[in-house]
Amino acid sequence: MNSIRKLQFLAALALACAAFSASAADNKGISTLECRPYSAAHTGLNFTVNGITNTTTASRSVLCPILRDQNVAYTAALNAFVSPWFRTGAAAGTLRCTVYRGSAVSALAATSVASPLIAPNTNSVISINVVSLPPGWVQIQMNLLCTLSPGVTMAHIYLNENGPTQ
Repeated sequence: MNSIRKLQFLAALALACAAFSASAADNKGISTLECRPYSAAHTGLNFTVNGITNTTTASRSVLCPILRDQNVAYTAALNAFVSPWFRTGAAAGTLRCTVYRGSAVSALAATSVASPLIAPNTNSVISINVVSLPPGWVQIQMNLLCTLSPGVTMAHIYLNENGPTQ
């Protein structure tokens, strides 16, 4: 009986530790329906619940807001990753994205990542490590600018913040 109570205690302790450590990471899905064409010249983008598909024969770009809620500035230990998932069409394709942090009234910083050429009809993801923000800019805005090669569908975006959130 005593060993059963010990096992129950250890199981409860393990669950509590797992719940505590999981609360430090905050993963969010961001719908691509929040995005918009980068400019009026970027026509031929099909916005659906399945994502944004470039239906043209030229690369097209979209701009997406990234809503962050980490309570502290991003650091090497308390960083964040923005991860757009995409699928190629009948031809091989690429996705190139840049996360912009800041605005005209704050320091504007950017981090870019491009996928290699991905085989036709293949799901893939790129992950952008969002580096430190200037001190004092904890709730600064972030935007994601992605360029889709012809036939590519950007399906969804994940934001993983590794610090305390609201």
